[in-house]
Amino acid sequence: MHRIAVFTRNHETHLKEAQTRSQPTAFQSKTRWVGAKKALEKQKTLKVYIAPIGEQQVTYEGTITKIAFKGQQEIEELLAARGEGTKNEDHWGETVYLVSNCCPISGASLSTLRKARDGIPLSDEYNYSYSLVRERDEP
Repeated sequence: MHRIAVFTRNHETHLKEAQTRSQPTAFQSKTRWVGAKKALEKQKTLKVYIAPIGEQQVTYEGTITKIAFKGQQEIEELLAARGEGTKNEDHWGETVYLVSNCCPISGASLSTLRKARDGIPLSDEYNYSYSLVRERDEP
């Protein structure tokens, strides 16, 4: 059985800031990440592959350590971990997730990621900001 991971997108400036922080960084998503939360509860950690918004390559990865949904008590605790660039943003997302060990990686095409449910590669033109994928074996 393959470990589940997440593909997502975010602003390059926020990703660069997250890689300099010693503590996990909170990010928000408009989408409710139900499948990701279930995988995190089962696996205890969840690899995340990130493409900067507007780019077609995965250039960052990290580890998701917590996920909370709008309306849950722990949401404020997670939002407190926002970076300097987003700390004054309103809580606008359906999902807030903490990423630790955010780091740049050699650019990889989106098709190197395989969908969790059937193993089919993502399209290199995939434009959505969230997908459950299989954890990659290679860096």
